[in-house]
Formats: sequence, structure tokens, C-alpha cells
Amino acid sequence: MNVYLVPTAEGGADATLIGNAQPALADFTFGDSSGYLQVPAGDYVVFITTTDNAQLFKSGSVTLANGGVYTAVARLAPDDPENTAGLTLMDDFAQP
Repeated sequence: MNVYLVPTAEGGADATLIGNAQPALADFTFGDSSGYLQVPAGDYVVFITTTDNAQLFKSGSVTLANGGVYTAVARLAPDDPENTAGLTLMDDFAQP
């Protein structure tokens, strides 16, 4: 699997395509831990894809604050007709 964090377009509109983005996590396997990833503050759309970029999941806009610490869990979502995978976001555990 690949995980992409694509910045949203100006005005807060969700990104609709991965385009030329590089994955934040490449060749990731469900059940693995990515460890800590440093990501610039901003609004993103999260995509989870197969390694050949077939889309499994697309989130709405997710806001990451400067200095925030976040936890996200990618999961299989067989009961979701829109997505094969899912994403569970945890609270911001540290404030700047």
C-alpha cells in the first residue's frame, strides 16, 4: 500500500487527484507501524492506494497544526461501499 498526504487546493477545496505527489509512506503493509513522520502544517487529503496506485481510500480535508502530534490508523473497511480501506484519526496529543 502507499499513503499520500496531498495538500488541499486554495480555498479549502479537497484535492481530487494524487497527481505527481510522492507517497508519505511507500510500500506500506497493513499492520506495520510507520513510526514518526514529520509533516508540515496544513490541510491535506489522505489517499491510501495499492502499490500500483489503485485508490482504496480518500479522506476529506484533514488539518495538521504546527507542532501537533497525531496518530492515524489505516484499516481495512470491507463494509464501506465507497472505500476498501479506512482511516481512524486520533486527537492532537500535544499542543505547540
